[in-house]
Amino acid sequence: MNVFIDETAFEMQRIGGISRYFSELLYELARLPDLEIILFVGESSNLYLHRLEGVSSIRIIRSGSVRWFPRLLNACIKSVRRKLVFFRYSWGKAVIYHPSYFEVDPFIQRLAGGVILTVHDLIYETIKSNPRKKKISKRRRLQNLADGILTVSHSTANDLVSFNPQVASQITVTPLSASFPDLLGHVSLLDLSDPFFLFVGTRKGYKLGDLALTALQQLHSCGQYTTRLLFVGGGAFTDGERTQIQSLGLANFVSQVDLSDQDLMHAYSEAVALLFPSAYEGFGLPVLEAIHHECPVIAQAVSSIPEVGGDWPYYFSSSSIDGLAHAMKEVSLKGRVQIANERESIREKQMQAFSWSQTAEKTLSAYRKVLARND
Repeated sequence: MNVFIDETAFEMQRIGGISRYFSELLYELARLPDLEIILFVGESSNLYLHRLEGVSSIRIIRSGSVRWFPRLLNACIKSVRRKLVFFRYSWGKAVIYHPSYFEVDPFIQRLAGGVILTVHDLIYETIKSNPRKKKISKRRRLQNLADGILTVSHSTANDLVSFNPQVASQITVTPLSASFPDLLGHVSLLDLSDPFFLFVGTRKGYKLGDLALTALQQLHSCGQYTTRLLFVGGGAFTDGERTQIQSLGLANFVSQVDLSDQDLMHAYSEAVALLFPSAYEGFGLPVLEAIHHECPVIAQAVSSIPEVGGDWPYYFSSSSIDGLAHAMKEVSLKGRVQIANERESIREKQMQAFSWSQTAEKTLSAYRKVLARND
């Protein structure tokens, strides 16, 4: 069997969740027998591609555009090149077309033995205050076009069925896993000597970074706590965030940094807890990363988070400042060593439930099911 992956996610992201998902998935799929992967990456500069280079059953092919050509001409060259690459490697073979995002080449779709689409979440369809109707319509149209759909959690599968019942029979749940870089020989320059809560990723909207700040201020108002809050990723603070931090009197207790994967893992290993107040997740990867490093998690029991975290997190009531602050206080008093000891069996259960090898095997099963159905 051949699998054809296109370039959309890899050109869209230099680093990021969707392209990392594909790089991890393809690396594990390449370990399985009788499978060849054709990865057309256009003009991508994605950092995860380095890991896939040299893997015998993965062919990475670029578009061959010319730097001084007009952009439109290079786009045409890329489109033609994509089709030619697919045609070359599909001749006389069963091929699954797995678009890397919500863009489908109609020519390849017609020639492929089946189209598989991955749906990571339904943020636009469920919780965006100003949904983009054209984008939502396009996503539904591509879902209906696909022969099979992969979702990264049962929660996302349920959301998808609610949004588009027509595709219910085509869904296969293929949970994600966490990626853990090699820390051997890594020397972190992070100063993590002061106790700190950790917040990973974007802070805007439903991620509720503002709720974390307000809860920290409430904790500090007790007069007994000086724990810091470290935001990792998500971009530099906006003017509005800086104003909020100043008004809450937290200027000396809150910071934002961008970290390498190795330094992020080090931060998980030292944090008082991961704050994950998000009101919606398609999966919630930081929760699983924290569990791996025996880092306590404080989160809402919404969407996929209980599925990923199980009984490891300390859950608080939806969007409750008092609930979040109370959980932060409880975790601080108990300490991560005691929490890890009390919940070790929970941790082992959650870690065993998620692995990239399982993801690859379930994905391959979905590929085969689609090919058999379309044969």
